[in-house]
Amino acid sequence: MIGSNVDLGFTTYPVAPGTHSCFLYRDEAEQRSITLHYIAAGLRQGEKVICLSDQLTKGELLEQFRSEQLDFAGHDPGAGLLVMPTCLYYRRGYFSPEEMIEQWRRLYEEARAEGYRRLRVTGDTSWLKSGLPGAERFVEYEVKLDTELCNYPVTLLCQYNTRLFRGAELAELINAHPFIVGNGQLFRNRFYDLRFEGGSSGDGANDGRWGMGVPRAKAGQPGQVDALFLNAALVLATLPIRQKIEYSERFLTRIIGQRKLHFCLRELQHTSTIFACAGIKNGNVCPNCSLRNNPDFISFEIKTAESFYGYLLLERSADEEYQALQPSLVNYLNMLAFSIENDRQKQRLQTLNRHLQQEIVSRKKIEQLMREKEEWTSRILEGTDEGLWECDLRTGVIKFDRNWQKVLGYKPGEIIFTQNWLASRVHPEDLPLVDQALADYLEGRAQYYEVECRIRAKTDEWKWVWSRGVGLAYDVENKPAKLGGTIRDITIYRRTEEALSASEEKLAAAQKRAEALKIQKLESLGILAGGIAHDFNNLLTAILAHVQLAGVKLQKGLDGRENLQIVEKITMEASKLTKQLQAFTKGGLPVKQAANLSALLKETVKFTLCGTAVRCDFDLPDDLWTVDIDNGQIGQVIQNIVLNACQAMPKGGVIMISATNEEVPPENDMELKAGKYVKVAIKDEGVGIPEENLTKIFDPYFTTKEAGSGLGLASSYYILKNHGGFLGVYSKVGSGSTFYFYLPVTTAQPAPAPQKLIPVVNGKGRILIMDDQPLIRNSLRDFLSGCGYRVTVAKDGWEAVKIYKENRENATPFDLVLLDLTIPGGMGGKEAVQYILALDPHAKVIVFSGYSDDPVLADYRKYGFYDTITKPFRFEELSVKIENALQSCLPVNKHPVF
Repeated sequence: MIGSNVDLGFTTYPVAPGTHSCFLYRDEAEQRSITLHYIAAGLRQGEKVICLSDQLTKGELLEQFRSEQLDFAGHDPGAGLLVMPTCLYYRRGYFSPEEMIEQWRRLYEEARAEGYRRLRVTGDTSWLKSGLPGAERFVEYEVKLDTELCNYPVTLLCQYNTRLFRGAELAELINAHPFIVGNGQLFRNRFYDLRFEGGSSGDGANDGRWGMGVPRAKAGQPGQVDALFLNAALVLATLPIRQKIEYSERFLTRIIGQRKLHFCLRELQHTSTIFACAGIKNGNVCPNCSLRNNPDFISFEIKTAESFYGYLLLERSADEEYQALQPSLVNYLNMLAFSIENDRQKQRLQTLNRHLQQEIVSRKKIEQLMREKEEWTSRILEGTDEGLWECDLRTGVIKFDRNWQKVLGYKPGEIIFTQNWLASRVHPEDLPLVDQALADYLEGRAQYYEVECRIRAKTDEWKWVWSRGVGLAYDVENKPAKLGGTIRDITIYRRTEEALSASEEKLAAAQKRAEALKIQKLESLGILAGGIAHDFNNLLTAILAHVQLAGVKLQKGLDGRENLQIVEKITMEASKLTKQLQAFTKGGLPVKQAANLSALLKETVKFTLCGTAVRCDFDLPDDLWTVDIDNGQIGQVIQNIVLNACQAMPKGGVIMISATNEEVPPENDMELKAGKYVKVAIKDEGVGIPEENLTKIFDPYFTTKEAGSGLGLASSYYILKNHGGFLGVYSKVGSGSTFYFYLPVTTAQPAPAPQKLIPVVNGKGRILIMDDQPLIRNSLRDFLSGCGYRVTVAKDGWEAVKIYKENRENATPFDLVLLDLTIPGGMGGKEAVQYILALDPHAKVIVFSGYSDDPVLADYRKYGFYDTITKPFRFEELSVKIENALQSCLPVNKHPVF
């Protein structure tokens, strides 16, 4: 052995480096403790430690170190620890002692190269029972370790689970180790010493698999024999009962000799490897062993003060050496009996402990279930308006559960409930019902005690309750002596029932009012339709009259242009009326742009008040914020409000218009988004609006004017709503009215004032027009052809795409495309532009429509269009947009959202 003594960790017994120990265990907790401290001791002494295990990982071992708070004397436990699987023993699929020993030499040299002075190894040997080739040479390998590695400081701790090996196998394995570890103790193996003192016995004491023999002891060496018996007795404590017998048989055979002994045991399933008795053959386990009556054998009892286990039978022909062994033999048999007794007691205690633990667990489960059931019932009731009650008719005492006491307003234990208490708390009108319900149940006329009544709670509030109960106990005459049941607070149900009953007349009245309102709205709708028809008839009459006048003048050779100009003006007025109707129907999405509200207010008011007896004063600050509006729609709003003000002052007066910059907070009565707004107030000196009409003036069917239809303020309300703004009013009869509205602010700059439209007369380029109305597309073709353009027309989107594709393939592409947005029953402009841009990403397409509320018009570039125009439009406006598009170098939207 090399170097000073080493610490094994689990014993204070000093050993030299290179110690080879056989660790016998049958309890995993013991294995864990011994192995853990053995490994930790090596790491603490700065050794390289290898653990061969299929059950542990390095991380798990380090975690166990931390859990046990083991000391490593400043060394890093992770640095010197190597955990490897047990297949290291059989890397090529078989076990070879020579290859394994050579592997230990290599691992030691690697540890030395890493700076470690010693190597410590422990390995699990359960793999030996897996049937691997070469496993039968493992005893040979264990013996060779001590000679082949004598010059290497490799400390070995071989682990053997005694439950896996037969006693004979364990005897051979144990005898191959200089030291034995059992029950946490380390002791010298005298059998190992005897092997090298006397050489091989040659008595053939092996089973062909674990074949390393040990020489027989001599009777003339009592000290040596006693040491062997003591050694074997220490081993007994580590073995299970079956292995105790097998080991003892093999041990005594080595001491006394072959074919001279037999264990005759009762209740222990053991088949002797030496003799086979008739009792075993007959299925009896040795109670009637034939060898016991054989005069050639002497029997020794194996027993304790409590139990008898059987006999050891020895041949009388044993030589004189036997007499010297007899005291040690008897002592060993006593120790064997005590060891069996201890294991039996331990088994019984373990079984009893398991039963006790199961019973404890079972009782705890029952108690837990009972607690859970009580808690479950309590929690269910706690979240309801129900409770449990019990009434002893003999004493008059009533018990309410905690939940029902809480419903009544009492704390648990606050008062004692009795029948007298109940009689004093039940409503006088309901007390006869309670008495009658109890009498009906007690006299057998009812299956349950059941009643609905009112009870006064602690707060003096009357609660409606429903209660049902049955008999829980009976007297000698088999009449109920104790009742129990449930009780429920039904106050809310009774009040709801009463409220529903009381509201039936109100509901009928409401239905009548609804019918009347429906009739009123139909009448209002008729008024509205009539008003619209009246206005359009007037416009159409004027158009027809001036067209006829122009025709008459032309026939006479006179100039009819004045009449045609009037027709054009009337047509634009009709367009304004349609936009007003679209706003009223919540449509007419605004086409917004940055605008100066001061200029729009002054321009619109001046035009509206022209020819009236009303004057307008303005209070408009110079720093008024820019707003994001549709000029035409907001102009309608201003015009409608100013016209109402004029009508409220038939004899004339003054209108005061002011505007201010406002910050609207997140929480506001107008339901506006928080942010910056411009507030406009239009105040008149008129008669005012009655309070009962203030909530109706924005109703599209409401008007107080004989000739009105109620369309102006209703359309104004929806226009401002579509702008993200608000329209409101302050008014008092005799003091005038103030209409005010909010418009959101924009950071964009107002567009420059529009220039006078001058139609193009020398246009150049190819234009494709798509519209489903022949009159429209033909008139557009004639006008644009007259302006100098080469024009092609299509009736729908499919035809337009086809014509565009053919002309592009024939090298005669179009410079501009005009598409109608909506084609009933066919492809419209929104779909057609997708195909055109797919053919030519640089195509310039203008969309036009009579639906000003379509979202495509509000954000046309998003859909791939270059520009937009709303029907009806003037030819001059269209020609300017066409020329701007043809001359513009702005990039076309190449990524429309389809």
